[in-house]
Amino acid sequence: MSTAAAAIKTGASDAKDAVSRAIPATTQAVSKAVYSTFYYVSYGVVYTSLFVKNYLPLENPVGYGIADGAAAAAEATSDRLKGPEQD
Repeated sequence: MSTAAAAIKTGASDAKDAVSRAIPATTQAVSKAVYSTFYYVSYGVVYTSLFVKNYLPLENPVGYGIADGAAAAAEATSDRLKGPEQD
């Protein structure tokens, strides 16, 4: 009976060690997946926008909309990075 109890304790200890090693690896894998996802989404959006801006004729309503939208986004980003205005 004591051998079975010792085996259960050893198994529980081994399981605890395995879980403690698996958690950092899992966290790292999830972090890398999230980073990669947002990196490639951002790259795709910015690359496509720059392609459209630089290689397509933009002297039309579509081009004006893209230019105005980009300017508004840049201004909003700049304002947000500055923080709230101090009165």
